[in-house]
Amino acid sequence: MTNEINIDDLEKALLERATALSKEYSERAKRSYDHYIEDENKRLRLREEREVMAAKMQADQVYRRMVQTEELQSIKRVDQLRWQLMHKVIDDVQLHLKSMTEDRKRYLELIKQLLLQSFNLISEKKVVVEFNSNDYQWLKNQWQEIIKSLNTNKSIELSLEHFDGMGGFIIYDHEYKIRVNYTFEGLIERQSDDINQIIAENLFAELTPVRSNINGR
Repeated sequence: MTNEINIDDLEKALLERATALSKEYSERAKRSYDHYIEDENKRLRLREEREVMAAKMQADQVYRRMVQTEELQSIKRVDQLRWQLMHKVIDDVQLHLKSMTEDRKRYLELIKQLLLQSFNLISEKKVVVEFNSNDYQWLKNQWQEIIKSLNTNKSIELSLEHFDGMGGFIIYDHEYKIRVNYTFEGLIERQSDDINQIIAENLFAELTPVRSNINGR
């Protein structure tokens, strides 16, 4: 009888111990599982954050490349527009000067003014003035009257040589060592930088800088 009671007690104790251990290990396993899940979630969040950051950085790089490309294209378009306007202004000036030569009275007054202006650049008493062939034919018969109207003490010779151009003249000293270009083409060339600057100041100075406009800053 005693042996049976001891066995029963032992079996009961073993079952109770097994139950307690199983509960303990079950709780340990649950805690380990919870820690594992928590760690995995952290790793997943970190991985997701890294992937999002990498994707954002890649997107930023793509955006910057797009902005740089668009900026270069915009700068190119602005430069093209500036040069187109530059040539348009010069073309308009040329048309204006050409139309001026058709108004003989006005054109003659301009020639006289330019002649007087050129005398200040050549100190020699004797000078030679060269025109294009059309102006030479027009002016040769009235040249002495023109010189007389200038009221100058210079000796002004009308050259038999002619240049190719719209109008104006080239004036030399008598030995052809000094040359002053008062042709329309020469006047336009000397003013080209000023024309370009005027275009830039009056048109493009009011434009928002390309970089700021693209980036929205």
